[in-house]
Amino acid sequence: MRLKNVHVLNYRSVVDSDISSAVVATYPAQTVIAPEDGRAKRTKLYELAYKTAHGIGFSKRRVGETVKRLLGSGGGDEASLATLQQLTTAIWERLRAQVSAQAQA
Repeated sequence: MRLKNVHVLNYRSVVDSDISSAVVATYPAQTVIAPEDGRAKRTKLYELAYKTAHGIGFSKRRVGETVKRLLGSGGGDEASLATLQQLTTAIWERLRAQVSAQAQA
């Protein structure tokens, strides 16, 4: 089923404040200073920071898995959790409306 008229959010914008803690949890032995928001994507800034400081790559997939694990285990700050709740509710309402429209057709 395809969601119609739902604005796609980048997951990083939803859990923005949890990204730094997820990076630290993913790379506990290789810490870097969290990059400030800038023109470049935060993942690109982390890639550059890890390459410069430690000579290693940065895996946004690993960090994404850590975010998923942190949120699944009750971690996450209140702002991120509230934004995720709003996003989930919006998706649920859109899906329910589509199913109702299809059932009436």
